[in-house]
Amino acid sequence: MEKKILDFIEALRAARVKITLSEGIDCFRALDILSLADKQTFKSVLRSTLVKRGSDMPTFEKLFERYFTSLAKPLQPTNEDDEPTDDIPFGSMSLQEFIDQLLDEHDDQFPALVQLLRWQLNGDFQIVMMQQGIEMGLGEISNPLQVGFFSKKIRDSLGWNALQEEIEKLAEELAGAGYSPQEIGRLKEFIERRMKRVFETIKAFVRREFERRNLLEMEKMREDDLLDKSFYQLSRREMEMMRDLVTRLGRKMKDKLVIRTKHRKRGRIDVKRVIRQNMQYGGVPVELNFKDRRRERPNVFALCDISDSVAYASRFMLQFLYTLQELFTKVRTFVFVTEIAEVTQLFSEHEIQTAINMALSSRYVDYNGHSNFGYAFHRFHNEYLESVTPRTTVIVMGDARNNRNDPRVWTFKEISEKAKRVIWLNPESRNGWRLGDSVMYEYMPYCHETHECRNARQLMRVIDKIVSK
Repeated sequence: MEKKILDFIEALRAARVKITLSEGIDCFRALDILSLADKQTFKSVLRSTLVKRGSDMPTFEKLFERYFTSLAKPLQPTNEDDEPTDDIPFGSMSLQEFIDQLLDEHDDQFPALVQLLRWQLNGDFQIVMMQQGIEMGLGEISNPLQVGFFSKKIRDSLGWNALQEEIEKLAEELAGAGYSPQEIGRLKEFIERRMKRVFETIKAFVRREFERRNLLEMEKMREDDLLDKSFYQLSRREMEMMRDLVTRLGRKMKDKLVIRTKHRKRGRIDVKRVIRQNMQYGGVPVELNFKDRRRERPNVFALCDISDSVAYASRFMLQFLYTLQELFTKVRTFVFVTEIAEVTQLFSEHEIQTAINMALSSRYVDYNGHSNFGYAFHRFHNEYLESVTPRTTVIVMGDARNNRNDPRVWTFKEISEKAKRVIWLNPESRNGWRLGDSVMYEYMPYCHETHECRNARQLMRVIDKIVSK
């Protein structure tokens, strides 16, 4: 059990749950004091000693089920272990009575068969499978295609080949004792069903071990699929998963960018200081001095279209920006459909997800109207253009579907001329930017960058590029 708990702790660490050495020691000390017999107590001890953040609870729950599921639920439903053998006639007795007699009196004659019939699939057989799994190298399983291979190895190690010989030998003895072919056939059918259920239990065990040992790889594959999935195709559950994923990736991106910034902080060689510093070495530049490179943090204005077609993309862009807001001088947020409104204050008063939900609600702009980019830019031009400076990066998230309205390109042009950069993120494919009521190509001459952002991976690349510059 100690080995399994250590493996569990390592899996939590690999899943980005921070666990110190002292916390691991505290876990084992607590388990020494408290009983391991009660599953809920055991789980509570692990949770209270190893998990510090509420955000790590889903990871803990998932890994606990993988590592200690044998304590929580059986591999087979309990009613499947019961055979309706009491009412089946078998000679002068029932089939169940014959099986009981076989178990009591023929242990030496039919060892493999008796063992097969004695195993409790949800009890002692679990331990048998664990032991055989260790001997057969189940810990090396790394591919779902290996489930069948290891299942057969464990099955064969339990004397499976000898079973067929013993079944035939038993059938011959029963025929010689006067049992009818129908009765012998019923016994064979019962044994075959038992063998099939045992093998299914072995396969379920091996599959569970594979999932437990490769949970992180499988989770990464699911995350990769989610990152590449179009915003338009996300289900409600995938939206919730994406929110957690974006938060984690945003923090990770921030840490990487902070390190990258430190590495880039050193500028060009300061020639005058090098000469003065190395006079003691006869002018040979043994010690180098560098000028500090000043890095200006961008001042961001985010203009987000929150109409139904773009709301998901705007949500995740805002989540990224405010997760990384320490890397910016300031982030000001505006939402629009037709009217435009500033919602920056929400993010200083509320938690990020709450602020985003409020910002994307209909309390600030008419949520049910048709997008009118020209009118929204005109209102921004009139009310907020004075706040745009040569240090301002304007980010527009929208599909540029203007519903045949006047795009008022001149207002967007003046915003672009005053800002340091204008970046447009469009959640539609580039192939559609010229189709229908899209006015994307009318705004493009006044954008410093335009990016297709149909999924979270593309959005991450763009945000990384913005903060890096």
